[in-house]
Amino acid sequence: MARNFSSWIKGYMQLTEFSEPPEIWAYWTAISVIAGALQGKTYFGMGLFEWVPNFYIVLVGPAGSGKSSAINTGMNLLKQVRGVHIGSESITWQAVLDEFVAAAAGGTGIKSRGGMRRHSSVTYALSELGTFLDPRDKQLMSTLTQLWSGDGGRDFKRRTRTGGYLEVEKPFLNLIAGTTPEWIQDNLPPSLIGTGFTSRCILVYAENKKATVAYPRRMAEQGMANMADLRSKLIEDLGKIALLKGEFTLSEEAYAIGTDWYSQYSRQPPVGLSPSDFGGYLNRRQAHVHKCAMVHSAAESDDMVVSGRHLEEAITMVTSTEKVMPAALQGIHKGDELRPELRIEEVLRRYGLVNTVDLYARFRSKMSWREFSTILLNLESAGLVKETMNQNGKCIRWLGAQKDSLPS
Repeated sequence: MARNFSSWIKGYMQLTEFSEPPEIWAYWTAISVIAGALQGKTYFGMGLFEWVPNFYIVLVGPAGSGKSSAINTGMNLLKQVRGVHIGSESITWQAVLDEFVAAAAGGTGIKSRGGMRRHSSVTYALSELGTFLDPRDKQLMSTLTQLWSGDGGRDFKRRTRTGGYLEVEKPFLNLIAGTTPEWIQDNLPPSLIGTGFTSRCILVYAENKKATVAYPRRMAEQGMANMADLRSKLIEDLGKIALLKGEFTLSEEAYAIGTDWYSQYSRQPPVGLSPSDFGGYLNRRQAHVHKCAMVHSAAESDDMVVSGRHLEEAITMVTSTEKVMPAALQGIHKGDELRPELRIEEVLRRYGLVNTVDLYARFRSKMSWREFSTILLNLESAGLVKETMNQNGKCIRWLGAQKDSLPS
């Protein structure tokens, strides 16, 4: 079917051009909206398991930075699409299952290798993550963890309060929420970071609004953008996206790009993502990228083919988001006993040459820039590192201990 926009994501970014929230939040909101429209009736087969295009996206930033506005702008479009189930904002794990049962009643059956495929799909859009998530509720945390990793191909069973079993067909839980670094620090102890629910989240951090806009509609009109017309066309295209069903396929170019990228980052993960904080996330990085690539494909056409360009766009956006992801955890490890200079040495020894900004991103939650700079200065004085420049800016090169630095 013909679309109004060559890419729904680009059309949505045009709609939000004159709004205050950061562009990166608008982008990930667009991803969540399309994912909510696709639901569990679309998937990508990996042989023994499947990926469905659901996400746990958490917008992280200071209070008043526009998280609610970013989420509501996108979700108000999704609410206009028939067949999409939007979940409650305050909930228990039992109520989550009840909402899946209600969503399954309107599920779309599609022909699949195993016969008629049904799904139970719910999108949660939360201005405040804390109204939905209670880290002390182990059953809720366990349920959310299992529902993300249901692979789209498995049913979900859980014992109910009355002693029986409740079965959810092909659960698809799509979540976007807002929170602050302070909430994460106060409610998620270090033992929960990097595992379980949080390891399945894409933490999208931003510090400031994109702009200060007193009257968005007036500014849009002056900029020759008809917001009402844009919204109408976006909703129309979103309805067409919601009709897609079945399996996404990868082009041969996409397979080649995906193979090279997976091999490279498996050997050398991103510098900025500490295994202690993001080990679980890194294990799911390939899934995040391919889910995102499916969304990019659906944003452009009905052919359900992930091209090389779609996969490259997904890799670029995920990688860009990862660069500031550690900032979402600032303050979590301030009491860490292991000497920070040893941690920095370990990273430099492993990678050899590291961009200074990327290196600090990895340790931002554990130390200030002043502390970080002092450690680098001490390492340089000891002859262990040297500051240099490359096409990406300032870098730190690991030299190792000098042979004659200590007496024999």
